[in-house]
Amino acid sequence: MKDEKLEWVIFDAWGVIYTKRNFIHSILYPFLKKLNPKIQEEVLYKEYFKASRGKLTSRNFWKNIGYEEQYPEIEEGYLESISCLDKNFIEFIPKIKKEFRVAILTNDVKEWSRHLLNKFKIIDYFEEIIISGEVGFRKPGVEIFKNFLEKTNAKPTNCLFVDDRLTNLKAATEVGINVIRFIRKEKKTPYCSEFEVGSFNELFHTLNNFYR
Repeated sequence: MKDEKLEWVIFDAWGVIYTKRNFIHSILYPFLKKLNPKIQEEVLYKEYFKASRGKLTSRNFWKNIGYEEQYPEIEEGYLESISCLDKNFIEFIPKIKKEFRVAILTNDVKEWSRHLLNKFKIIDYFEEIIISGEVGFRKPGVEIFKNFLEKTNAKPTNCLFVDDRLTNLKAATEVGINVIRFIRKEKKTPYCSEFEVGSFNELFHTLNNFYR
């Protein structure tokens, strides 16, 4: 990276831009459990993974878990219940856009992901948006990173991917993309990537000091 000029900074959504790492367990399951105490979390994961690969629309997700008659109101209620945007991102992102092109690359249901980007008024910050439910590939598969490189015609060595999960970072490095781990915890991992940061303030200083 030291001999290459960084062009793109690519962000994961859940666990980075949004403070919750596992929204199925921490948001969706509790939301539905209030409506149906017997709902099984395993069923949600099964249907979510289909939708996040583009195999189901969000409407069919709700149908498959037994809420067809409540759609679209139930989806609107669920999405409006989400309030975990990292507020520091709003202050951070205009600063780095002065230096770098910015993208998002996330595993999610396409309808949900775009709704949240619009809800939080951050969609216009991203020059490229790669959602697994739209492109049909999920991290940690390398195909989703190749999809980004093909769409942008970017050199992997000119790209930096920021994610909280080690398996996703490893996949990015397999196609030559530089990585930083974003993890909100006190204790750092002995080795996971060239850098590990715990906040957008740390990330800003890392980009400023090492990637300009």
